[in-house]
Amino acid sequence: KDRLKDSPIPDNFLGTVHLAKGDLEAARQSFDAALKVKSDYFPAALNLASIDRLSALERFLYVTLPPIRFTLFVFTTIATVLSMKLLDLVFVLSRGGPGTSSTTLTFLIYKESFQNLDLGYGAAMSFYLLAAILGSTFLLYFVWGRREVA
Repeated sequence: KDRLKDSPIPDNFLGTVHLAKGDLEAARQSFDAALKVKSDYFPAALNLASIDRLSALERFLYVTLPPIRFTLFVFTTIATVLSMKLLDLVFVLSRGGPGTSSTTLTFLIYKESFQNLDLGYGAAMSFYLLAAILGSTFLLYFVWGRREVA
C-alpha cells in the first residue's frame, strides 16, 4: 500500500474484501478512504451505493449520471444543432419532395434566398432558425447542463 499511497485502488480492493466477508462497516470505511484519495473514483462510489442498497434506477440517477451530465449536454446540443441545419442531404436526395414532405427550415431558407431571390424573407427565416437553435440549446442546458454540487 505504500507504493500506491496516491491511488484509491488498494482501499477499494480492501473494501471489496470486507464486503465479501459481510463486514459492511469496515467496507464503508475502506470505500470512504478510497474516495478521500480520489473523490471522483467511480468504483468506490458504486460500491457505497450497493452498501446503501440503492436500486438500479437510483444508482443510475445519483451515481452514474452526475459525472456524465455535461458530456450528455454537449453531445445532445451538437446533435440538435446539426439536425436543425440539415440542408445538404435534403437538397441532394429529394429537393424537399415528394411535395414538401422532407422540406426542412434550412432548405426553405435556401429556396427563398437563392431560387426565389427573396433575400429579405430568407434572412428573416434564418433569424428564426437562429432563435430555434438558441432556444433548444438553452433548454438542453437547463436539462443536462452543469449543476453546482452543494
